[in-house]
Amino acid sequence: MLLDGPSPMDIWLEAGFVQPLSRPALEMAVAALERRHPLLTARVEEQDGRRCWVGRSGRIPLVFLEEEDPWPRRPLDPMRGLGAVVYVRDRTLY
Repeated sequence: MLLDGPSPMDIWLEAGFVQPLSRPALEMAVAALERRHPLLTARVEEQDGRRCWVGRSGRIPLVFLEEEDPWPRRPLDPMRGLGAVVYVRDRTLY
């Protein structure tokens, strides 16, 4: 997978909800995701000339976008940051 480039598995999901989004519930869901999929909180480092995953480098960032902000359509680079970022845009978030 690391030979394919910096981020061969970007996944984008856009979801709508009937009720207002709860920030604490979202934070709990992301924490559960981190526990189930530890590589999402890892980064890639070069050691002895080879790339390898280094675990638990931080928490998955939650980035809250304003209505006028564009969706960041750039690929993730686990050599520079974590394997996941959660972008949120919701006017009803409390």
